[in-house]
Amino acid sequence: MLVAGTVVLSLMPSPPTTEVTIDDKLLHGITYFVLATWFTGIYRPERYAMVGAALLALGAVIELLQAAGGERLGEWFDLLANLTGILLGLGLARAGLGGWCLRVERLLSVTRRV
Repeated sequence: MLVAGTVVLSLMPSPPTTEVTIDDKLLHGITYFVLATWFTGIYRPERYAMVGAALLALGAVIELLQAAGGERLGEWFDLLANLTGILLGLGLARAGLGGWCLRVERLLSVTRRV
């Protein structure tokens, strides 16, 4: 759902607006940080490079589609912001946050048995 939401919001002609404005590059970084954090919570550390490469490829494809579509602009600086978010997420995973999803599942299964 996170990936599908990212793709849809990235490719829709005019993205939703809110009263709170967030810098475009910051939004890219946060989005890909969340994606990286989510997937490193699911996959083992041996797969983190694959997670990072897949997310970077996703961002690149989205930027190319935006550039080809005419309504939105594909920007290489957006891809750089995506990469920054990915690297921060992977760095936190390597620092100990990785596998958080599995730990939460174990905690919930223990709680249910009690």
